[in-house]
Amino acid sequence: MFYLVMFFIVSEYVYDYGFPIGMNQTVYGTFTDTTDTNQAVINYRKGYKATMDSTAYGLGMGWWRAQYKFRWNDIQPTSPDLYVWDDEDSLVKWAGERGMHILPVFGYTALWAVNKSIPEELKLKIGTLYPPDPSYWGEYEA
Repeated sequence: MFYLVMFFIVSEYVYDYGFPIGMNQTVYGTFTDTTDTNQAVINYRKGYKATMDSTAYGLGMGWWRAQYKFRWNDIQPTSPDLYVWDDEDSLVKWAGERGMHILPVFGYTALWAVNKSIPEELKLKIGTLYPPDPSYWGEYEA
């Protein structure tokens, strides 16, 4: 009886949300779905969409773990008052067009919020890997 109940619970979940197996993708580059004429960006965008197509349609995976795309420094590049969601919106839109769910991995520190005790030369090289300055924990949480 237990296995029968579990079967129905899992079946209902899969029916509603898709099979809970997906793909982790390390996402670099610019994805904004605009009329950008830079051929390198266009080619990268096409390649990325093709990878999503093969994952969604060829492998039947319903989840996309977007590693390195939902970075604090990309979303708030210059201050806590400016939000830039263009690339992230495009990524979510493309996944939705393919019937996929996105698991965004938020993280990394905006360069303007890096811990003040880190030497300047290191901030520029690997600033996003450090935790934020304690005075910016509220902004990081938000």
